[in-house]
Amino acid sequence: MKVHLIVNPTAGRGGAGRRLALLEELLQRMDIPYCLECTSYPDEATVLARRAAEAGTPIIAAAGGDGTVAEVLNGLAGTDGTLAIIPMGTGNDLARGLGIPLELSGAVALLKEGQRARMDLLQEASRFLGGAGAVGIACQVIENVERNRDSFIKGPPAFLIAALKTILEHQPYSVKIEMDGLTLQEEVVGVFVMNSPYIAGGMHLAPTAHLADGLFEVVLVERMTKPEILLNLPKVYWGGHLGHPAVRVYQTQWVRITLPTPTMKILDGELVPSTPLEARLLPGALSVLVTKEAAAHLARGRSDQAIDN
Repeated sequence: MKVHLIVNPTAGRGGAGRRLALLEELLQRMDIPYCLECTSYPDEATVLARRAAEAGTPIIAAAGGDGTVAEVLNGLAGTDGTLAIIPMGTGNDLARGLGIPLELSGAVALLKEGQRARMDLLQEASRFLGGAGAVGIACQVIENVERNRDSFIKGPPAFLIAALKTILEHQPYSVKIEMDGLTLQEEVVGVFVMNSPYIAGGMHLAPTAHLADGLFEVVLVERMTKPEILLNLPKVYWGGHLGHPAVRVYQTQWVRITLPTPTMKILDGELVPSTPLEARLLPGALSVLVTKEAAAHLARGRSDQAIDN
């Protein structure tokens, strides 16, 4: 079965382009038939994925980071195409959430050995999300990551350094949050809309989020002092932050987050103008290629939370 690969050579601060020859070597060694296209401008992956799906290609693989995955996902939404992910970016958070191997050889092997499963999507205006959206401090973190794209520091450490810098500059936000049957008015550090458990290069912000249970989670981080934020930031990597009284988690199928002054928001790792952020759940809206264990996990829903990765 031929796989259509869509590669963003600039993902992972150019690392994807440097590993392109290795990717093709692995595909050939594993005897995986494929065609390959590289993107050269924003949103091109969406066009290429939609074209491949409409041509009847069964598996369309996004080789890049979360931005590339998000573009391909948007091209596949509403089609019969199945999304595969080859993690080659800085964050790779949706791959983590789906239990996809983060090493190149393991991810490539799934193109031959993987199983199809269904996952939920979020819809925000005309855009589809697989992983997460956010307002507040997370936007400043992404801005700081983008300002230092040429740094030799990559992957999760780049997000951690950006987060530390952001905390020193951060001011709380006033937000209105509307969900199914609930309205809140809060002073917050940030509000996170989590379909996947992970955000920002492996931060386990929503440990109980599940990608196929018909719900997503809204993680609300109320006003904290800067020392409190610094003390709790490391805990986010193993979910220990949930014990703090300023952190609250809600499960819903719809949310609208409004700020007094429109600001940037994050949609699957990309800064987008502007708030409000309004998302609704689309249950089982996308076919994905995952491990046998992850396929069983997705099928079981919220009764089974953890995917080993």
